[in-house]
Amino acid sequence: MRRSIILCVVVAVGGAFASATFAQISQISWSQSVSITLRGITESKAAPYANLLNFNESVQDSYPTENASSQQISSVTAPMFMSPGADVSVGGSVSFQITAPLDEMETSSAFLMTFTLDSPATFSLTENSNLESAPLGGDGEVEFPGGQLYVGSTVNPPSIIPNIDTLWLQQGRLTGNPPLTYSGTLAPGTYTYDASAFGNGDIYEGGSVTYGTDFQLSPVPEPVALPLLGMAALAMLRRRGRATRASSLIATL
Repeated sequence: MRRSIILCVVVAVGGAFASATFAQISQISWSQSVSITLRGITESKAAPYANLLNFNESVQDSYPTENASSQQISSVTAPMFMSPGADVSVGGSVSFQITAPLDEMETSSAFLMTFTLDSPATFSLTENSNLESAPLGGDGEVEFPGGQLYVGSTVNPPSIIPNIDTLWLQQGRLTGNPPLTYSGTLAPGTYTYDASAFGNGDIYEGGSVTYGTDFQLSPVPEPVALPLLGMAALAMLRRRGRATRASSLIATL
């Protein structure tokens, strides 16, 4: 009898511990796109549906005095409603060059993901970029601010993750930057992850940047196994005490 009791306790506690390690991602959606605008004409390719787990697209065009390109390779591994969480890889490049007084030019590689956690999860983000050439002048720019993580379902500052451009400018480096890594814990709630790069300019401007990111979510085990183990041990002790008292009573008769 005692052996069967111990077996039942181990099975119950083991089952509870296993179920406690599952982090719930109740909702997740993402969109990917690349786009360029030259001479007022926009060319783009997009994948706005979450069933496309891998995205590998590029757009480019050129004229004698201007050229632009945008490219993105992304993949999403995100099982819904169960562990182990999510793994999101996004990389790409944007570039443009204008050598004559022309209309404003734009290029972008956009990735946006919104997800809801029903239980706590840890995150890690590794990212790098290489600003191959800066804008020639004026108000033109090429930028990859790094993967940005916002609380809620919209892209609103401030981000949980620092702006990668600001950090590198403070360090006095504009090209050949080493990878940066961030980590932390997210409470249950809705979050938006943005891994996008863009460029724009008009007269005699240009620039290009390449980038890569890897964003991961992992479950946080809930500490339920120890309380269950304590309750099971207490129940065993009480049962053993009753059995001992019964044996003593029988011995006195």
